[in-house]
Amino acid sequence: MDIAESVGLAATYHPHLSTIVEGPQDIERLLKDTRIGFCPDTAHLAAGGGDPAALIRRYADRISHIHLKDVRLATHQFLPLGDGDL
Repeated sequence: MDIAESVGLAATYHPHLSTIVEGPQDIERLLKDTRIGFCPDTAHLAAGGGDPAALIRRYADRISHIHLKDVRLATHQFLPLGDGDL
Protein backbone atom coordinates (compact mmCIF):
# COMPACT_ATOMS: atom_id res chain seq x y z
CA MET A 1 0.00 0.00 0.00
CA ASP A 2 2.76 2.45 0.90
CA ILE A 3 4.58 1.86 -2.38
CA ALA A 4 1.39 2.20 -4.45
CA GLU A 5 0.30 5.33 -2.60
CA SER A 6 3.74 6.92 -2.95
CA VAL A 7 3.28 6.98 -6.73
CA GLY A 8 -0.39 7.92 -6.72
CA LEU A 9 -1.86 4.43 -7.16
CA ALA A 10 -4.47 2.55 -5.16
CA ALA A 11 -3.62 -1.12 -4.54
CA THR A 12 -6.48 -3.63 -4.55
CA TYR A 13 -6.68 -7.39 -4.19
CA HIS A 14 -8.56 -9.35 -6.88
CA PRO A 15 -9.14 -12.93 -5.58
CA HIS A 16 -8.72 -15.91 -7.90
CA LEU A 17 -8.86 -19.66 -7.47
CA SER A 18 -5.47 -21.33 -7.11
CA THR A 19 -3.96 -18.37 -5.25
CA ILE A 20 -3.13 -17.96 -1.58
CA VAL A 21 -6.29 -15.89 -1.02
CA GLU A 22 -9.36 -17.41 -2.66
CA GLY A 23 -12.01 -18.33 -0.07
CA PRO A 24 -14.02 -16.22 2.37
CA GLN A 25 -11.75 -17.01 5.34
CA ASP A 26 -8.65 -16.03 3.32
CA ILE A 27 -10.27 -12.78 2.24
CA GLU A 28 -11.30 -12.01 5.82
CA ARG A 29 -7.73 -12.53 7.04
CA LEU A 30 -6.21 -10.43 4.24
CA LEU A 31 -8.56 -7.49 4.68
CA LYS A 32 -8.40 -7.62 8.48
CA ASP A 33 -4.60 -7.51 8.50
CA THR A 34 -3.99 -4.96 5.71
CA ARG A 35 -5.20 -1.65 4.28
CA ILE A 36 -5.41 -3.02 0.72
CA GLY A 37 -8.56 -2.34 -1.30
CA PHE A 38 -10.83 -5.11 -2.53
CA CYS A 39 -11.70 -5.82 -6.17
CA PRO A 40 -14.16 -8.71 -5.87
CA ASP A 41 -14.49 -11.12 -8.79
CA THR A 42 -18.00 -12.55 -8.45
CA ALA A 43 -17.26 -15.86 -10.18
CA HIS A 44 -14.01 -16.57 -8.33
CA LEU A 45 -15.62 -15.65 -4.99
CA ALA A 46 -18.47 -18.11 -5.62
CA ALA A 47 -16.14 -20.84 -6.90
CA GLY A 48 -13.98 -20.35 -3.79
CA GLY A 49 -16.99 -21.07 -1.55
CA GLY A 50 -18.06 -17.50 -0.86
CA ASP A 51 -21.26 -15.54 -1.30
CA PRO A 52 -20.26 -12.71 -3.67
CA ALA A 53 -23.17 -10.44 -2.67
CA ALA A 54 -22.47 -10.88 1.05
CA LEU A 55 -18.74 -10.20 0.59
CA ILE A 56 -19.46 -7.11 -1.52
CA ARG A 57 -21.84 -5.78 1.16
CA ARG A 58 -19.40 -6.58 3.97
CA TYR A 59 -16.41 -4.84 2.37
CA ALA A 60 -18.22 -2.12 0.40
CA ASP A 61 -16.02 0.59 1.94
CA ARG A 62 -12.87 -1.07 0.50
CA ILE A 63 -14.20 -1.59 -3.06
CA SER A 64 -13.32 0.67 -5.97
CA HIS A 65 -13.99 -1.84 -8.80
CA ILE A 66 -15.97 -5.07 -9.15
CA HIS A 67 -15.22 -7.80 -11.70
CA LEU A 68 -18.65 -9.14 -12.70
CA LYS A 69 -18.49 -12.64 -14.11
CA ASP A 70 -20.59 -15.81 -13.89
CA VAL A 71 -19.52 -19.40 -13.20
CA ARG A 72 -20.87 -22.91 -13.55
CA LEU A 73 -20.07 -24.08 -10.02
CA ALA A 74 -19.97 -27.82 -10.78
CA THR A 75 -17.13 -27.38 -13.27
CA HIS A 76 -15.67 -23.98 -12.33
CA GLN A 77 -16.24 -22.89 -15.93
CA PHE A 78 -16.25 -19.09 -16.07
CA LEU A 79 -19.03 -17.59 -18.19
CA PRO A 80 -20.64 -14.27 -19.13
CA LEU A 81 -23.18 -12.93 -16.62
CA GLY A 82 -26.48 -14.75 -16.86
CA ASP A 83 -24.99 -17.93 -18.37
CA GLY A 84 -23.95 -19.66 -15.14
CA ASP A 85 -25.14 -20.26 -11.59
CA LEU A 86 -24.87 -16.70 -10.31
